[in-house]
Amino acid sequence: MLKSISASTPAVAGQSARRTPSSRRARRSPATAYVRGRNFELRVRKDLAASGWLVVRSPMSRGPFDLIACRRSTVLLLQCKGGGSIPPAAWNALFDLAERHGFVPVFVTRLGRVVAYYRLVARKGKRGARQPMVKIMMGEHCNAREHKQGDVTATGG
Repeated sequence: MLKSISASTPAVAGQSARRTPSSRRARRSPATAYVRGRNFELRVRKDLAASGWLVVRSPMSRGPFDLIACRRSTVLLLQCKGGGSIPPAAWNALFDLAERHGFVPVFVTRLGRVVAYYRLVARKGKRGARQPMVKIMMGEHCNAREHKQGDVTATGG
């Protein structure tokens, strides 16, 4: 049986086929949503660890939070999203769990290349409703518990 020879098949045995730059790019698949999410979580973990937090990642995000961070007497439950919003069910699960145990619920997202941290201050209503949260700084001297209920910043989501 005859085989057709394609342009990418080596002409001589032992020689590798030359690929054009465009074919090399075509073979590389874009990062999956899981890989992008994991990379963002690792970036947040590194950022918090550099500020003195002990951070543990929840692989595959099977619970209401992606990361848990502890420093002194403060425990943060962090949900990391690159897209900028959390669905109401996930928001409320995170908020309720944190409230029940005295932890601080935190939503982490990207604002361009900057990582932004927000403390959840109330339950979220229906899908598309404003997200009741307040922006917090996660530097070394920050206490995420200092923000009052009245400091609500509602952003679209």
